[in-house]
Amino acid sequence: MTSLPENKLELQFRNRRLVIDALGIVPPWMFGAIAWVAFSEIVLKRVYPKEFVAMQTALLAADTVGELPPGVAIVAALYSTLYLAEKTEDFWEAVAQAAGQIPDTFVKSLVKGANTFIVSLGKVTGL
Repeated sequence: MTSLPENKLELQFRNRRLVIDALGIVPPWMFGAIAWVAFSEIVLKRVYPKEFVAMQTALLAADTVGELPPGVAIVAALYSTLYLAEKTEDFWEAVAQAAGQIPDTFVKSLVKGANTFIVSLGKVTGL
């Protein structure tokens, strides 16, 4: 009966060792990235919703001057890149909408100009 608990303890020790070995495979920056994403999503986005992207961009600038913990700069770059992609998409969508409206406004202004020209010609010629 004493051999059973010893085997059980040995099995638990082996499982812990497997977990430790598995964590050794994960790069160190991954832990910093996960921690920074959690902190950003839970705290920063709620406390500073309008300044969130500016803070992430400032972190990138701070990383060029000093050195941030591994993974934090990667996450800050991802947040900034996603924000820029979203704004670029909005920009091109606005350009496409404006391009769709250009012919309509151009034609209306052309007709208005032609009417004004015809009316002024009529006044000049006395017709």
